[in-house]
Amino acid sequence: MLRRAILRDAANGVWLEFSDPEAVLVARSVQEVAGILERIDGYCRQGGYAAGYLSYEAAPAMDPAYACCEPGPEVPLAVFGLFSAPVLSTEPCFGAEQTAGTEASWQIQESYPEYARKIGWIRQDIGAGNLYQVNYTLRLLGDSVASSDLFERIVRSAPYGAYLELEGAEVVSGSPELFFRLDDDRLESAPMKGTVARGPTTEDDARRRRWLQQSAKNRAENLMITDMVRNDMGRIARTGSVRAESVFEVQPLPTVWQMTSTVHARTDADLSGIFRGLFPAASITGAPKVASMALIRALETGPRGIYTGAIGFAGPGRSAADGRAGLSAQFNVAIRTAWVNQADGKAVYGAGGGIVWDSDAEEEYEEVAV
Repeated sequence: MLRRAILRDAANGVWLEFSDPEAVLVARSVQEVAGILERIDGYCRQGGYAAGYLSYEAAPAMDPAYACCEPGPEVPLAVFGLFSAPVLSTEPCFGAEQTAGTEASWQIQESYPEYARKIGWIRQDIGAGNLYQVNYTLRLLGDSVASSDLFERIVRSAPYGAYLELEGAEVVSGSPELFFRLDDDRLESAPMKGTVARGPTTEDDARRRRWLQQSAKNRAENLMITDMVRNDMGRIARTGSVRAESVFEVQPLPTVWQMTSTVHARTDADLSGIFRGLFPAASITGAPKVASMALIRALETGPRGIYTGAIGFAGPGRSAADGRAGLSAQFNVAIRTAWVNQADGKAVYGAGGGIVWDSDAEEEYEEVAV
C-alpha cells in the first residue's frame, strides 16, 4: 500500500527518500498496531529502515482508556514500508510537475454557531474542574487539490515535512512539530503551544515575537503541555533522566512565531514502548489526556485519521557496549497535514487549537478559517 516516502531528517539536515519497499505493514485494527511496531523495531536493529504513519485513531492500541471515533475505512490505523536504505539529498525531489488549473478550494465542515456551542461546552467542563485544556479540531474538505502544489507550499520549508505515496492516496505533511527523536537511548520531544502570526514589517514582526515571548496565557499553556510530556516520558525513561530544556523558546516559521519547549530523557524502551508512553502527542489532545480525549470523542464529528497522528521513519542506530543493536527514529506530530485522494483531488485537512477557559470562540474559529 505504501509506494514511496519523502521525509526531512531535521537532525542531519537532509531529506530521505524511500522507494520500492521490501514489505508493507498495514494495521486496520488496534490489535495489529503493537505487532507492527515490534516488527519495525527488530527489522531496523538488524540494519533495515521503516517509514510510514500512525493515525490518531491508533491511540487505543497504546492505552485502552484513550477514547477515539471509529476509524474510517479509507485510512488504516498504521501503514509502514520496510526498506533496505533511503536515498539522501539536500533538496527533496518530488518527481512530479506542479499541476496547472483551478486553485484548490477548502470548506470548513462545521458552522460557527455549532463550533461556538461546543467551545461553550468545553469551557463548562473546564469550569467544573474536569480538565484544563482540550485540543478541539475541525475538518476542511478540499476540491482540486494537487499534492505537488501542497508539497511546494507546506512541505519543502517544514522542519518535519513528509510526503507519503499510498495506493490511491497521498499524505502531504508540513509539520513544524517534533513528536519524538530517538538516538539509541537518547529520547527528545519538542511540544509546541503558543502561536502568533508573523508581522508585515521587520518592526511589527519583532513586536509580535516579544508579545508571544511575554504572553502569560501562552506560557501557561506551553508549560501545561510540557509538563504532560515530561510525565509521559517519565513512564519510559530511566529514573532521574527526564529534563526540560529551552523552555518557552520562540522560533520563527514562514508564517508564524511558535513557542516551543524541549524535553530530553534516557530510555531503554523499544519502539512499541515509546509509542505506548507518548502517543498521541500531548499537544494535540489536552490535559489531562484521558479526559480531554473522551471529550474530543464526544464533540468531534468524525475520525481525525492521519491528522494529529504521527509520520516518520526508523533505522539502525549504534551498537551498545554489550553488543545490543541500537535504533534511531524521528516522528512528527501530523499537523498541517492533508490526506489527498489521487483519483479526484479531493482532500481532508485538519485544523484546530487548544481551548482553555479564556478562549474566545470567534477568534479560534477565525484562525481555523484562515
